Amino acid sequence: MSNLSDKIWFTRKARIQASERLLMNNQHAQFTLILYSLVNVALSIYMLKEVNPVGKNSDITLTIISVCILVLSLFISNIDFKGRAEKLKKNYLNLHELYEKSALPNADESQINNEYMKLLSDSENHKTIDDKFFRVTNYKSLSSRKPTIPDFIEVIFYIFIRKSLIISIYTAPFALLIFNK
Repeated sequence: MSNLSDKIWFTRKARIQASERLLMNNQHAQFTLILYSLVNVALSIYMLKEVNPVGKNSDITLTIISVCILVLSLFISNIDFKGRAEKLKKNYLNLHELYEKSALPNADESQINNEYMKLLSDSENHKTIDDKFFRVTNYKSLSSRKPTIPDFIEVIFYIFIRKSLIISIYTAPFALLIFNK
């Protein structure tokens, strides 16, 4: 039963990581919409007084920011980060119950496996990076499935790309204003 228990445990941990990733994506998405809207409103108000506050193409800049806000709001609402995170949370809580059941001495491995397969199909799957991220950030406490050097490199690269993308998204409206002069 140990192999099946390990599969359930690691799946649960990866789904927890996926849920946390989606919740973080939701927070960043909401903050981005607020930030872009604030820049847009501030620029609109400023344009009432000044004709070209950020260069000769202030009206085009304002239009670009408005379109970005519209597209982002549609994109974010369709992705439904928060709803997906909730479904994953429900799934990983059910996986925890199944993991506890699998640890019982009289556990029926066939039944546990069937329940595991059902739980896998009840939720979207986590990404491979969620599993690797969990294993890399918790490598000292793992007794099996220890991450490899390529796993560490992939997770470090993932973190770097993710943080760079977030910074780029947050600074985009300001860069547009600065480089438009």
